[in-house]
Amino acid sequence: LISEQNAAFVPLERFLLNPRAAHYFLLFLMQQRQHFELYFWLHVEYVLKKYATTDKALFWTLTFDLIKKAEADSAAIQASTKAGLKQAMKTQSLEDALSMFAVAQQEICLVLNASWYERFVKSPLYSLALSDRGAKTLLDSDSEDDDEDDGPSLRDSFSEYDSIADIPTGERPLLVHHVESEDSDSDLDDGKPMKLNLESIIRSTTLPEGLQVHYRPNYPIQPMVLREDECPVIDAIVLFKTIFTESGPRLELSYVRKDQAPRESPSAETQRKISELAKRIQPYFVPHGRFVSSQKDPDALFPFVVIQNGELGTLYGMCYTSYIEFTEGEFIAQGMGVVSPYPLVDGLRAIVSHHVLNAVDPLSPDVVRPLYNVPAPSPTSAPLNTSSSSKQKVPSRRNSGTLLDLPPPPRIDFSLSILFANLSTAVVLEVVANALLEHSIILLSSSMTALTVSAEAIRCLLNPFSWCHIYIPLLPKALLSYLHCPTPILVGIHQSCATRDDLPIPSPSTCAVIVDLDRGTIEYLGSRKLQWPTMGLQDDATTPIALVQSFESAKAKLDELFHPSCINLDDLAPPSRISPLPSSFPEATVRSIFHRLISDLLYDHSAACLVVGDAEESVIIFDELKFTCQRPPHEGPFIECLIRTQC
Repeated sequence: LISEQNAAFVPLERFLLNPRAAHYFLLFLMQQRQHFELYFWLHVEYVLKKYATTDKALFWTLTFDLIKKAEADSAAIQASTKAGLKQAMKTQSLEDALSMFAVAQQEICLVLNASWYERFVKSPLYSLALSDRGAKTLLDSDSEDDDEDDGPSLRDSFSEYDSIADIPTGERPLLVHHVESEDSDSDLDDGKPMKLNLESIIRSTTLPEGLQVHYRPNYPIQPMVLREDECPVIDAIVLFKTIFTESGPRLELSYVRKDQAPRESPSAETQRKISELAKRIQPYFVPHGRFVSSQKDPDALFPFVVIQNGELGTLYGMCYTSYIEFTEGEFIAQGMGVVSPYPLVDGLRAIVSHHVLNAVDPLSPDVVRPLYNVPAPSPTSAPLNTSSSSKQKVPSRRNSGTLLDLPPPPRIDFSLSILFANLSTAVVLEVVANALLEHSIILLSSSMTALTVSAEAIRCLLNPFSWCHIYIPLLPKALLSYLHCPTPILVGIHQSCATRDDLPIPSPSTCAVIVDLDRGTIEYLGSRKLQWPTMGLQDDATTPIALVQSFESAKAKLDELFHPSCINLDDLAPPSRISPLPSSFPEATVRSIFHRLISDLLYDHSAACLVVGDAEESVIIFDELKFTCQRPPHEGPFIECLIRTQC
């Protein structure tokens, strides 16, 4: 067993040539927040040198980012070397760039040898690196003469500290445990190159507070996109009708098969899938639970979304409900529901609405069955062009950074107009801010369509972030227990389904907001809340989290778009009180404003990100302190909450 007392000394230059061992040294430096120099060395050696021959475009992209970071964060690289790197970048000379990178690596090694490597050799992480099977070649001699030339294999003393116990507590690495790769034995035996396996190295220690580790997902990410072809989009059609049982009224479901006369009976697996589908979507057909009514309620057509784990994944549905007379003075609910694996709202509404209005018997299985072959209409929105918004002038207080190049928002199949028709621009922005901070959001309305479309609009405006917690835009009465879920929720409740007693009671460290779409108001539950720093009565008692300047800029743009006659009313020559309003809802402009808002919130975040690893495997180390220190002090609380979310 190798310990700090009997660990053999390995020169720095040789130690760094083993990528797995070198990353133990990097973790040690991260604990001291002195890691950039070694990060630069490793990034050049194990990432840039490979891409220099395999992907030159990516090489220059990564080189630009690394040179920019080094300009601000590296004290070891000399000014002349930095200038040489900039010149190589300007001329796109690969040979000059690699030559200057080699010089920078030498300068970094000189600094590390003179200071931090001595401390690392006395640390438990150094012993752990030598014990690591992936780094075992560190102790292998290059030749038979190495043992004679190198002298004793054990190092008796070190420059500053005699033992690990003498290292100040603040500098001593916190050793947790070492996790060996399960396939390390096979990799070594087969002669294959050892995988870096960064996760096992990172788990060997504890990083200081403020350094976040973000692993790449080990599953394929398949974003939901609209169909661009003429293929059918409806995956299942279910008819339902109220029946009476001993336990009371309930819905009886009938699955409509795609083939009128199937050649063979469905298999047990098919029956299981149909049963699972029915169980998932049944609560959404009559979400308020009113199976029987004393009067004939008007026909209703409303969307719903079911997001759960499992093979069925996310389902978008459209439900048509009608009440028919069962006995005198008693009406029962019946109708149909269609579901699709594609994010369709207006498309499904158009299909079902056209069917109900034109069919003689719209709830007959034979009449409904042709809907399986109907393609979706064109999406509501066209692809959003953000090139114009990305060229807008950046605020002067951030003239040293870079604006994040976010991907354009995807196409959607619904309009944002319903959300903005029910809420003011300030309330919409405040709701989006709460969603960004992963506060629970409960929408309330008398319209089931308004609930689903508004929830979808909120999710849309978060792009490229995504809401990764419980999401039920139309919460059925039977599922009201979800309101008390300990994790954040984004749900919509019909006003007839719940009372104030059903609402959750958040803890002091959490927040929940009630958004009344009918009244256009927002109400906070609990003591934690967001606050506009320049609007409304300031509440100093509960020390609310102030919205950052980016939200004020977005509000000004939205007000100029929707309420031009109410701007600058105190000016000597105010604008005309009769200002033209958009003839149609400006979907693209609104989405561009929110796209710019998110981009501004993440402004220059790349300066606080380090992609650690090699060309095959990497993790992202995000420095919270470095990111927040770029912001004005009054924006700190909001930004700190934002970067600790799971969006």
